[in-house]
Amino acid sequence: MTILFEDGSDVKLVRKLRTAVAVFVARAISKLITHFGIGQGGTLPGRVLLALEPNALSVLSQGVISVVVSGTNGKTTTTAMISDLLSRYEIYTNDTGANMDFGVAFALARAQRVPGSHQLRFGVFEVDEAYLPAVAATVNPKVVVLLNLSRDQLDRNSEVRMIAKRWRDLFGKQSKLKVVANCDDPLVVYAAMGSSDPIYVSSGGGWHLDATSCPICESKVIFSDCDWGCSVCDFRRPNPSYSLDQGGGVVRDHESLGELNLLIPGRFNLGNALLAIAATSELARLSGVPFNPEEALRRLQSFEGSGGRYSIYSLGRPDGVKVRTMLAKNPAGWNALIDTVLEDPIADRLVMALNANVADGKDTSWIWDVHFERLSNRYKRIVVLGDRKFDLAVRLGYADIDPMPVSGSQLDALQNLECSPNTTISYIGNYTAFYDLRKDLLR
Repeated sequence: MTILFEDGSDVKLVRKLRTAVAVFVARAISKLITHFGIGQGGTLPGRVLLALEPNALSVLSQGVISVVVSGTNGKTTTTAMISDLLSRYEIYTNDTGANMDFGVAFALARAQRVPGSHQLRFGVFEVDEAYLPAVAATVNPKVVVLLNLSRDQLDRNSEVRMIAKRWRDLFGKQSKLKVVANCDDPLVVYAAMGSSDPIYVSSGGGWHLDATSCPICESKVIFSDCDWGCSVCDFRRPNPSYSLDQGGGVVRDHESLGELNLLIPGRFNLGNALLAIAATSELARLSGVPFNPEEALRRLQSFEGSGGRYSIYSLGRPDGVKVRTMLAKNPAGWNALIDTVLEDPIADRLVMALNANVADGKDTSWIWDVHFERLSNRYKRIVVLGDRKFDLAVRLGYADIDPMPVSGSQLDALQNLECSPNTTISYIGNYTAFYDLRKDLLR
């Protein structure tokens, strides 16, 4: 197996050799994991890779033109959209969902470059909010995309304002980074202000509870329709370069680029797509490659999601009932999917699943910040699954919804749920519940 590096690199030969050995071992571990069906083969191999050579991320990212996507919600979908828009080139991406430094490192390590190829190499990486400063300092991306910031995994992540401050400090130190940011999130704007010339995108900001006070003077932030601003200082929503008009058309600097239509549901995904277009356009400009926004809009029309999000699966039922799987990990994500379900006129059965494993976060008190009450007029009974189904059942009870806890396999519960023929069940699960079900559905 040949490991190739960029000619003329100033990395010491011994570091390259150690990295080559670490890559070989990591790839072997990944193949074993995949062969035995015990995971997606991205997390453990990446950890081993960096344990054997801590500088592997720096070595492997040499010569790769990168864009990094970070935020609490929407990272995987936005990253997949950018990868799709750059598909004519050689792409390195962490599409297994491993979005910490080891995940990015293994995404680079697992790629097999064609010997003698002179094609541009693009890295499109989703990065956990807390890991963004370290990864960006090592990978040195040309573009950083900031989606949103809200509370998530309360027992792991720092307070969101601390993360925004760390992002802002990062951009102050790395002034050449081009930042593409969601102007509808005050904390994202505060972070982006640390960069020299950010590009703002109006991609929606339905969650406001983590940005009720100004990050500059701590006064009240006032929200009004699509606008917001501090009640005392001059901190306010900047004018976006990219936005959507009332008919769903993309507008860039007051110029109409065409209509944005997606297969995947949810208004928030229109915002993700808009950020993907802006980021890809900027990356192309900085890299000297062509970018056609009309072609980008056409490509996104056939985008089907990533990692099973919004996918529709057969349940093998004789009545033709299927399930659409959706992933939500925090209050902002759950509220966005509640909007999506309520906008769907045929979603007549709703199933929810809640786990509290390490990957989910052990603290599930955040479910009390989810607006389940909005479902009560449409769903009088909701099936609840997962290790914390009874916690979720109590919360739904306070929302005037009759919960129906079901033990055992999630797949069994879906296959035996009473439904009208040829309908599609809407399923919302948090991280490990979602992927446990997806693994069963793909068998």
